[in-house]
Amino acid sequence: STQSTGGISQLFFVYCVYLQVITYRYNTVTEYAHDTQAFTQGLIVENSTLFFESTGLNGQSSIRLVDIQTGRVLRKMPLSNEYFGEGLTEWNGKLFQLTWRNSKGFVYNKNFELLQQFDYSTEGWGITHDGDHLIVSDGTDKLFFWNPNTFTTVRTVSVKLNGSPLRNLNELEYINGYVLANVWNQNYIVIISPTSGDVVGKIDLSGLAPTGSGVGVLNGIAYDAVHQRLFVTGKKWPKLYHITLQPPSEFLVTSSVPLSSEPTEVTVPTQTPTNASSSPSELPAPSPSESPAPSPSELPASSPPELPTSSPSSSSPSGLPTYSPSSYVILGYPRYANKWEGIYIVCVIIAVLFVFSGIAYFSHLRLKSRS
Repeated sequence: STQSTGGISQLFFVYCVYLQVITYRYNTVTEYAHDTQAFTQGLIVENSTLFFESTGLNGQSSIRLVDIQTGRVLRKMPLSNEYFGEGLTEWNGKLFQLTWRNSKGFVYNKNFELLQQFDYSTEGWGITHDGDHLIVSDGTDKLFFWNPNTFTTVRTVSVKLNGSPLRNLNELEYINGYVLANVWNQNYIVIISPTSGDVVGKIDLSGLAPTGSGVGVLNGIAYDAVHQRLFVTGKKWPKLYHITLQPPSEFLVTSSVPLSSEPTEVTVPTQTPTNASSSPSELPAPSPSESPAPSPSELPASSPPELPTSSPSSSSPSGLPTYSPSSYVILGYPRYANKWEGIYIVCVIIAVLFVFSGIAYFSHLRLKSRS
């Protein structure tokens, strides 16, 4: 009937619109030096001038404090050789660090004194928080929301890209009500709704990764909420990048004001000593000579470090089309990075609707002529 055909057309229209995910390109504002021995697994901004960074690989894992401007490591504590360091987040003055397949996490103060250990049943990949819960990824399509006191799972969300599960979620950063996630072995970052798990945007970082032997995959997202600066890097990358998004995003505001324009004195954060040991027996601090890097054969096939990227050497999106500052909006939701692309898609959808309507109209006339 005409009504049923119209209903199908409306469903088709909604499906086509919501199938689209806005894709952002990037502009590089500033490049900063980054330790090429840092197998980056977690990255967070401290006081707009420093990073806390978690690094991985057995025998090379650590937690460290880094000066953004120079890339200099100001403080570092190695993990025991048995641990493969993973994601890192800071909450209420405490640092929460995961390990990959050891099912064990650590809580430190900002002097890197161990305050607590905790266990979990999955692999540990990325970690961030929303102010109420720790948010954790395990390399699947799931995000786990943990009680920050008991580390028990309160709820789980399945992440979907265009309706399909998106696996290999890696490093996480919670920004303005959305979860940003690296996807292992991919050159993009996804913007995830923590409520539905839907991917509402992708940041295409094609061309950002440096070339050279030993350079790993894109991994590392940090956001300076005070100055709205977005930083990205990768495993053993020689550079860390301050980027902005093109077109501007309503999900994520990014500033192009470089760090160097605001000279500040770097102050290493310290805390009043606690009863915690700065060199706990559970986490001996091996010297570099005692911690040889594992050979590739020692890493299981599903391990993130096995597949380095070889992206183009360009560090800016040269050659990419220039986009309108405003994204096209349909049904109150921004979906298109290119306004003309959006208009084109809408025209195609309208044409399809006319075809459906024509078929329904002539079918109605034929039925009417027979009666």
